[in-house]
Amino acid sequence: MLDLAIAVPTLVGSYLSMLAAGSVFICYLILPPQKHFRHTLIMNLAGADFFNALNNSISGTYVMVNKRIPEGSALGCSFGYPWGPQPNPTYGLGPQWGT
Repeated sequence: MLDLAIAVPTLVGSYLSMLAAGSVFICYLILPPQKHFRHTLIMNLAGADFFNALNNSISGTYVMVNKRIPEGSALGCSFGYPWGPQPNPTYGLGPQWGT
């Protein structure tokens, strides 16, 4: 079940974050370039924020359109972690299972 009280503000926040990071890019395209470390750092952080917001917006829009999260999609969240939801005999049961 989809909780709209949480999903809608989160999706709006993701779109606004993407818009803000995009406006930073536009400012750096319009204004003359600066060769300081802080300007490079700001561009890299804006790029990371833009792609993170784009990822959240795409997945949030998918969930809003389909009104559900697809089955099995939570498997990707724990992939590569030995303490994931399934006990792994190679790494033990993990911290939440009381090893």
